Amino acid sequence: MASPAPSPGRPLEAGGDLRSRGMTVLDRILAYRPARPCLRRRIVRHPNRAAGRIPVEPTRRIDMRLFAGIAAAAILAAGCGSPAAAPTPSPTPSPAPTVANVFKADLKASNENPPITDAESTCSGTAMVTFTSTSAKFDVSITGCPASTVINIGHIHEGAAGVNGGVKIDSTLKAGDITLSNGAVTFSRTNSAADPALITAIMANPAGYYVNFHSGVHTGGVIRGQLSKA
Repeated sequence: MASPAPSPGRPLEAGGDLRSRGMTVLDRILAYRPARPCLRRRIVRHPNRAAGRIPVEPTRRIDMRLFAGIAAAAILAAGCGSPAAAPTPSPTPSPAPTVANVFKADLKASNENPPITDAESTCSGTAMVTFTSTSAKFDVSITGCPASTVINIGHIHEGAAGVNGGVKIDSTLKAGDITLSNGAVTFSRTNSAADPALITAIMANPAGYYVNFHSGVHTGGVIRGQLSKA
């Protein structure tokens, strides 16, 4: 008949075991615990050891907690060790475009003072003047002139309709620069050194200024037109 298993807190000899006197079942467990650390039990000494009520905590649970802590620390370290992404630089704002204003002048021989009454009275044309803060670009088309007409120079003058005035902005056209074909010509010129204050004044009151082109016959002007906003 098999002997009953000794209680955890009783000496082994009390259950008929003749091994070392005074060794309890718990001592035997400690003496023959498995070699694998993950299967060991962590024995927590407790004041109630004598009564056999000894709280134990599986080492496997402790190992899992330790593994989780190490994994979390590794993730945190990897995040902290990564170089921070460089902030995307803000694009440099483009400079504000220079203010541009376009004005128009209808050129007629009859607008001259005094009006042209000879063969060149048939001349006419259009001038588009584009202003920036420091320049004036002239886009000019002339037509209807006699084949012999030679256009030499052109300017913006100050003066109301019917009033002659002084030159304010040169178109930069020079004698001999252009040649009419069948009494017509189209050309462009730019004055890049115009007075900013004068440009401002013209844009504020275009009707007080006129475009005038001169011919070889009419050196004071052959066609003229007051400026207006295009």
